[in-house]
Amino acid sequence: MLKRIKANPMHFWIGLGMIGIGVWLSLNDNYFTWPPGLRDFANEDAVDMLFVVAGASMALWTLDDYRTPTWDHIQLVAAAMLMSALTMYQFCHWFVTGAPMPWISNGVITAYVVILAKRSDSGHAMAGPDTQINK
Repeated sequence: MLKRIKANPMHFWIGLGMIGIGVWLSLNDNYFTWPPGLRDFANEDAVDMLFVVAGASMALWTLDDYRTPTWDHIQLVAAAMLMSALTMYQFCHWFVTGAPMPWISNGVITAYVVILAKRSDSGHAMAGPDTQINK
């Protein structure tokens, strides 16, 4: 298991981080207060669970013997989209209401996910039963 995580450690840690963000957002039902028309949707547990599902998928991808580059790319795009949306919404929320929001740190995570997606190489992302990772 550690060999698989060592092959793609940032995928694993970003996955765990997204799970943590999703759980934290789910536990804080009144986190977003602005704008009134969007706050109920933004605080919805189903939206929060998107982070949990995307994060779990990334973490499990690192442990899968038959992970594919295509699924890696899909997950990285989904993670970048979710983190971008969260970062932009937190920034707008902070700018309008002045409420403390971690938009800077989430922006850094977003940038890292985008860089990881850009550098994602099909040859290094693929691992099957006959590759070095499983030996």
